[in-house]
Amino acid sequence: MNKNPINILLIEDSDDDATIVNRYLRRSSLFTAKVDRVQSVVDAKAQFSRKSYDVILSDLHLPDSGGIATIACLKALGDSTPLIALTGLDDQEVGIATIQSGANDYLVKNDLTESALSRTIVYSIERFQLRQKLVEANRQLESKNQRLAKMYDMAQQFVDNVSHELRTPLTVIREFASIVHDGIDGPVTNRQKIRLSTLLNRTDDLANMVDDLLDTSRLESGLLRTCRRSHQLRPIIDRAVETLQSRIEAKRIKLTVDTGPREILAFCDAEKLSRILINLLSNSIKFTPVGNSISIVLRDDGGDKIRITVDDTGPGIPASKLEKIFGRFQQVGAHQRVTNCKGVGLGLSIAKALTELNLGSLEVTSTEGVGSKFSVLIPKSNWGAVLNCYIDQREANISENRSVSFFRVRSSAPESQVDPAQADAIDEFLRSTVKTYDLVLQSNECEWLVFACASGPNLRTFKRRMLDEWDELRSDHYGSSLPTISFDHDTTFALGTNRDFLVELVGWEMANSATRACGPAPVTQLHLNTGTKSQL
Repeated sequence: MNKNPINILLIEDSDDDATIVNRYLRRSSLFTAKVDRVQSVVDAKAQFSRKSYDVILSDLHLPDSGGIATIACLKALGDSTPLIALTGLDDQEVGIATIQSGANDYLVKNDLTESALSRTIVYSIERFQLRQKLVEANRQLESKNQRLAKMYDMAQQFVDNVSHELRTPLTVIREFASIVHDGIDGPVTNRQKIRLSTLLNRTDDLANMVDDLLDTSRLESGLLRTCRRSHQLRPIIDRAVETLQSRIEAKRIKLTVDTGPREILAFCDAEKLSRILINLLSNSIKFTPVGNSISIVLRDDGGDKIRITVDDTGPGIPASKLEKIFGRFQQVGAHQRVTNCKGVGLGLSIAKALTELNLGSLEVTSTEGVGSKFSVLIPKSNWGAVLNCYIDQREANISENRSVSFFRVRSSAPESQVDPAQADAIDEFLRSTVKTYDLVLQSNECEWLVFACASGPNLRTFKRRMLDEWDELRSDHYGSSLPTISFDHDTTFALGTNRDFLVELVGWEMANSATRACGPAPVTQLHLNTGTKSQL
């Protein structure tokens, strides 16, 4: 092998040991060694200031330093040179401690051989150089990541600013076009009405794209909040249909809405569910040929969820493409009849994300040449169904949050003085203040359960922030004063375990809330770890 010259600094106060090490180094078949010997840490520092070395060989016990402290002293010279420790102690714990202190390797003098010493030096230098390259690569990667993060923030801010700037002129365009279309400014011919209807539809398309861009930005930054509560679904469906009515009429599509024989309540954010339905219905209108039909069907799914299905008679989606359609900026090649249907490919991605914010899921089935069915599944409006859907979603993301904590929020207002407006203010505050994937359940007029993906210090910080924001709201509130709120009954639950008991515990909380009704705290408490009750 080529004998590459290696500069070695040997720190050894024993002449005999130094002689043996020098002999082994001169005989090495792997390299040519140029060795300088010193006998103390002080001399090593002086020598190191005059010359650079490829490797340091040092005894652990020197006249001016002993044991692991020697490694620390030598590492203070700089991290640019690998360090190999030599010692007469054949002790595994000492060896591990030496490596942990910064040495690159560890050799016992009694076991020292020419080949062992040569290989250790070569391997230490190679490992050290590789580590230096990795450190530098990591530094460069970190620098690039910081630049990318800054560029991403700038791009996101740009999207937000542009989207907001587009909203005002779009609103003005639509309002004035609508005024002319409706004949408020004077008579309009049928041909002009058709032109104005097209203008209104395209303005709505652009407004929807702006909303999609804003929602995407807010989702990625975690700023998109939810306010879930019990809602009747028929009015939400009717609002979505009304928004797209002109487009439905323009394509002479026959739309049927079937909400079943009885009223169905769901636990959802009404505004976001409306956005979901508008996206799905708009998509169906886009791909359904002129004169064909679309149906919206609302049904109890038989479990914890309610199903809203948008069924169209468009060209359908190939089975191989079904998994891709919910990806951001993804579009599937459509039938020739609708190849002029363009968009930015955000609608279904946004619909899926907003459905998950509503503790639900979005499903699709499709047959080419027949049509597609998109189904939104959201929780029923009862605490058991909501809690099961919430746990299902959290367990699906168990890698992000391995535990869920919940606590009781109580109003200070006595039962005899419960003000519905004050209770509504607290309810609205809690639902709009919790994080995106947290949950609020109201158990009586002045008591709520808050479920948060946090525990320990993070939970304490979260509660402290809520109290500070509530106090600030109280100080700025006009009209009747708002009561204080307090937290108690903290419980942390590990996801993936004891779900039945968690449901039982929450059920016990909800059942007893009516008897508490803003009165004193209960005298009985359930223990999550044992499933038993105890007196407080």
